[in-house]
Amino acid sequence: MVVQQCLRPAVVLAASSLVFTAGCGTSSPEPAPPSEPSPSSTASVNPLENPVLEGDAAEGARSAADTYLEAVRTGDGQVGCFVLTEDARAALIESATAELAASDDSPVDCATAFHTILANPATTAHVDTVELSADGTTATVHVTSTGTPDTTTLTLVNTGGAWLVDAPSPL
Repeated sequence: MVVQQCLRPAVVLAASSLVFTAGCGTSSPEPAPPSEPSPSSTASVNPLENPVLEGDAAEGARSAADTYLEAVRTGDGQVGCFVLTEDARAALIESATAELAASDDSPVDCATAFHTILANPATTAHVDTVELSADGTTATVHVTSTGTPDTTTLTLVNTGGAWLVDAPSPL
């Protein structure tokens, strides 16, 4: 029983040192307040800052067209407007303003115009082919929809390294 007597003080000593060390040390910092959503998690894609729409000309044009088609499908006017040229945005706003003028006199922004004129959750459109101009500044993207032989054409232009849709059309 000598072993038991020797172990008891060691166990008591070990247990007391655990209690002592558990109560010592630095206190944990206050939990951080909930952070604001980061701009990247809430902001829309900006093709002038987002390299996914840049790179190899055909790949960049296809990527921009895919982004546009997804915006049409989801009705995301902010993303849709970011992949439109300035002229295309102005024309879209003008069309939506004329369409909505009878029901509302408030100004129409691009996202609302995109949602009103171009959004189509039922679309099955997808990029079929991409044809680049000889100088690489424009692309013609042929879009097809599942179940139809019809092809829609999107014209894209390379603006500052980013491909933007210059002639959007309802799908």
